Formats: sequence, structure tokens, C-alpha cells
Amino acid sequence: MDKAAKLQMQIRENSSELTDFLQDLTKWEENVKKEDEYLRTSKRIDEKLPPVRKGKKSTDAESIGKSTDTEGDQNNNKNKKSPQVKKEKIKSYDYDAWSKFDVEAACADVDKEIESESDFEKEEEDEEEMERIEEQRKLQQAAMEKDKGNQFFKEGKYEAAINRYTTAINIDPNNQIFYANRGMALLKMERFGAAEQDCTFALQLDPKYTKALLRRATARLKLKKWKMALEDFNNVLEEEPSNKQAVTEIKNIEKMMKTEQDSQKRTHKEEQTKTKTEKQEKRKKRSTKPLKRIYIQEVGGSEDESEQPQKTNEKSPVHNKHEEALEKRVPALHESSTLSKPPTSPPKTTRDDEDVTDVDLVIPTTSFMFETELKRLKDQPDVFYHFLKMIPCAQYTKLFRQCVDSLISIFLSTLHGYYIRDKLCVHLELENFCKVERFAMATMFLSKNDKKVIVELLNYMESAEYPVKLTEQQIASLRKSYK
Repeated sequence: MDKAAKLQMQIRENSSELTDFLQDLTKWEENVKKEDEYLRTSKRIDEKLPPVRKGKKSTDAESIGKSTDTEGDQNNNKNKKSPQVKKEKIKSYDYDAWSKFDVEAACADVDKEIESESDFEKEEEDEEEMERIEEQRKLQQAAMEKDKGNQFFKEGKYEAAINRYTTAINIDPNNQIFYANRGMALLKMERFGAAEQDCTFALQLDPKYTKALLRRATARLKLKKWKMALEDFNNVLEEEPSNKQAVTEIKNIEKMMKTEQDSQKRTHKEEQTKTKTEKQEKRKKRSTKPLKRIYIQEVGGSEDESEQPQKTNEKSPVHNKHEEALEKRVPALHESSTLSKPPTSPPKTTRDDEDVTDVDLVIPTTSFMFETELKRLKDQPDVFYHFLKMIPCAQYTKLFRQCVDSLISIFLSTLHGYYIRDKLCVHLELENFCKVERFAMATMFLSKNDKKVIVELLNYMESAEYPVKLTEQQIASLRKSYK
């Protein structure tokens, strides 16, 4: 019996709750219908309004009517009535008018004005409330999209999760969680650049969002941006000092950076060894036959530069002098090929001689030939020293005239570094170099180091170590020209 009574009580309570719920639902439906009907009628009223005209003016100065509103202000003044002419005030001594005055009608008019003002205020409050409700609805929709994306992420459907997160971002772009979640899904899809960008957006909204920092650090780690990833992990430790992931990743990054530096050093060493072996192989592959001198005739130059011997067998006296100087100063390159038997003990050669034998040196006959050789040998001072010794001093004015500006510094450093070392004379070289065109202009732009070199060369010529004793006039003229 007790159980049956309890069951009946529960049924009655449930039925009463159901009836209350249905009553509330019907009330809500009625309110919605009323609001729809109000909106429809208001639109119809606006449509039936007459076109805009100029407001009518009353005849009396005291009763000026209100002008009609423009079309742009119709939405703001829907409930305002059309302008009416103000009633004349009853004078205090007009007792007949006061006896005819309807007090109830006046009170009714005042009540209507108060109601219209209250209705306008209510409409404004309703609009603000609707805007708030719309914003809340959007936020709820964005949260629902995020929840769907989380569900897809748990199921492993990362592309669908990314789509849901993007819709949530379009609805609410100021939520950092949506960007961070999409960045995580992009990490799973191995789209590390896009994941880094999303995490940066999240951190712009909330710089202390540790999840976004961790995800951006992992993306940068995959992109091999070691320093930036290390910076992110350090920022995580500043916010959460007990974060184990950040500590382990920092140790791993430091190890990776060390291994990368070691690998770079190894590759650099391997490249150096490869270049050395290639140079050695090239030297081995060279032929052992003696080199032949070929004379080049310059086309379009002056007559004295373009003059060459007509017959190949005949040689000019200038070339004979050049050959004699070359035989005296530079040893034969392939002397071992002409001998029938190898010598018992190989001759000792210095490093400079070995470098010279690797480069083919030819005495230039034109300024163009000298300029090309200068460009080729300016970075090889040892070879340029032997090349300069091959050229007679009398040919300086002919060969150096086109490149005196770029040559003067190399010329002085060669005399200072090699001629003084080998205790050779330099006065003839300096005297003939002064005679080159545009020499005075070139000396105006000498550096401090070049001026020091000139002073040391002049001191060397005045010293007792100089091979030839010069007169004071010669040294004075050189000092004047190189001042």
C-alpha cells in the first residue's frame, strides 16, 4: 500500500510540474507572437507614411508647429506622433475659459506623453538586450564548435578538428584557446609553420599562455629553429619552474646544437682536405713538356704597342733582353725533362719557387696584357714579386699607364716586402714608376700605410745595407716625387 501511495504522489508531482512547464511555454509563445506582430505593424506604419514635406507653420507666433522628420530619422522616431499645434494658454482673468477647461483630458494627455517616453526608453533597453543576447549566442556557438573540434581531435580526425577550430575563430577571433588548439592539430598534421603562426597569435592575445608557448616551441624545434625554441622553453620555465617537458627539451636542444656545430666543423675540414687533394691531383696531371712562349698582338692599340715581329723565327732585341733576364732570375721549369739521367741528389727549392712553378709567367708586351696579369696575380704576392722582376724598368711607362691607380699600393708593398728581404736595388724601379702617366694623381690618394712604406724604402736606400751607394741628389729627387 505504501508503495502505491508513493507512486501516486510522484505521478501527481510530475503532472503538476508538466502543467507548469506547459503554461510557461504557452506564455513564451504568446510573447513571441506579440513581438512579431508588433514588428510587422511597425513596418507597415513606416511604409504608409506620406512623403517628406516642409513643416507647416502656424499663424500665431506662440504656436509654431514642429517640422516633419527626414527619411534618415524615421527609424529613430517611429513611435513619435505627427506634430500638433500647441494649444493657447488660458489667461488668468478669463474665468469663462477656466470654467470650460477639461481637467481630465489634460491629465490624459500628460499620461500619454509619459507613456510614449517610457516606451522609447524600453525600446532602447530592448535593443541593448538583444545585442547582448546575440553576443552570448555567438560565444556559445564558438564554444560548441571548439568542443566538436576537441572531440574530432580525440578521435584522430585532425583535419576535421582544424575546420571546427577555424569556424570558432571566425565567430570569436579574440579567444586565444581556439588558436592554440588549432596549432596543436596542425602539429599533429606536421604543418609546423602554420602551427607556429597560430601559437604566436594566441600569445599576442595572452603572452603568459604556457600551452601556446610549449606548442610554438615544439613547432620551432621541428623547424630546426634552435635558438627561438630555446627562448620559448625558457619563458615557460619562468611561468612554471616545475615544468618537466621544458627542462627535458632544453637539455635536448643544447645537445643538438653541440652536435650540429661539431658536424659543421667536420664538413669544413673535409672540404679543406678535398680542395688540397684536388690541387695535388691537378699538379700531378700536368704535362712534363717544356712550355712555349706565345706572342700576342694587340688590335686597335698604338703603333708602338702593336708592333710585332713579322716572322715567327726572328725575335726583336727587346724580347731577347726579356729572355736573358728571365733565364737569370727564374730557373727553368722543366729542366729534368731535358736530362738523360736523373741527378743523384735533387736540388732544394724554396716555397716561393714552388709557387712560381705552379703559375705560367709571361712577360707582357702591352698594357692590356699587364692589366690582365695584375688582376690574376694581385692576390698572390710571391708570384707577383717574380713577375715584377721579369719586367724591365724601361717598360714601366708603356705597361703601367692604364692601371697606375690600382697598382701603386701593390707595387710599393712588393718592393718593401721582397726587394728589401732579398737586398735588391729599388731606386731604378721607383725612378721609372714616377714617369708613368697619372702618377702624381695616384700619390694624392695614398694611405697612411703606403706613406710609411715609402719612408722605409727611402731609409733603406740611405742605409749601409743598400747594394749601391746613391748620391744625395738622387735620394732627394725620389723623396720629392714621393712626398
